[in-house]
Amino acid sequence: MKRRRKIGPTLAVLVAIAATGCQSVNTVQPADRVNPPRIISDERVITDPSLERRVAVVEVHEAESEGGHLRVQVRVQNTTRRYRTFNYRFEWFDKDGILIETPASGYRSRHIEGGESLMLVGVAPTATSKDFRLKLIEDVR
Repeated sequence: MKRRRKIGPTLAVLVAIAATGCQSVNTVQPADRVNPPRIISDERVITDPSLERRVAVVEVHEAESEGGHLRVQVRVQNTTRRYRTFNYRFEWFDKDGILIETPASGYRSRHIEGGESLMLVGVAPTATSKDFRLKLIEDVR
């Protein structure tokens, strides 16, 4: 007598495992952090009041690229447990403090998980850019 195997239940289990395996994110970091993040205040970063309590600026780094363009990297951290969406934009200024308008001056949207930190990176549009301002606003959609 031949036994017939039922493929349906086995296939369903394999599909469920594959689907959940593709959605997980593993992050590894030392348990004892040497330099724990601390919230900083920088006058060049402007945050709207409702977002300020939820997403904080932790680090600001500036460097000059090989082409002489100002490059900025800002680490922000979600200080809550909830998933957040926010908008940001970099504004660039010349040596006299005059705003440099570009077609790419609009807001960009970012998502950040609860407790997560991420980097916002901006590169000045011209080599004459000498300073920046970062604006962060809550996404109200």
